[in-house]
Amino acid sequence: MMTIPTLKQLEDVYRLVRDCVSGHIYDSSPVDFASDLGTQFVLHPTILKMSKPPRLASWIANGIASSLDFLFLSRLESQRADYWQTLYASVSMGAPYLIFCSEDDDLAPHQIICNFAQRLQDLGGEVKLVKWNSSPHVDHYRHYPTEYKAAVTELLGKAAVIYSHRIRQLEGEGVGFEGSQDQISEPFYNLKKAPKL
Repeated sequence: MMTIPTLKQLEDVYRLVRDCVSGHIYDSSPVDFASDLGTQFVLHPTILKMSKPPRLASWIANGIASSLDFLFLSRLESQRADYWQTLYASVSMGAPYLIFCSEDDDLAPHQIICNFAQRLQDLGGEVKLVKWNSSPHVDHYRHYPTEYKAAVTELLGKAAVIYSHRIRQLEGEGVGFEGSQDQISEPFYNLKKAPKL
């Protein structure tokens, strides 16, 4: 029979998960979502595999987006604000960021991504922004494999050091590891037995 965890146990597990986040990678993101983002994505030439979408498809997609605006505008704006607030709050995790973008990406405008990177830095985040003049949406690795691999390798090196430090710190505090394996979910219990970096 499974027992319901106490609030203290839940807090310890959530803290353990939060403390294990040791790096963030954004590739052609984040994007500022609006009701027409789905329309832009669906009608994008790389998705449709044609240079220009059929006029009927454009009308239908835009009609659906306009209807959603009318029905859910206040809810979309509220969710949009929560989305950005959550992304910015991730700075409190103390993990470095690696952000890839391209100046000619029309699905993820580079100015939005650059503003995001700047705001993270203003909030105290360690951010590396890799920006190319021309690279298709979410296809940077294929066009710039050397630079992409180097940036990811650098971030993973930093993340490994952060993770190792945090796990040692958590072990010293005993956070999340009290009780038997039956009282703690198995993946978190097994973290205690994970090899140290």
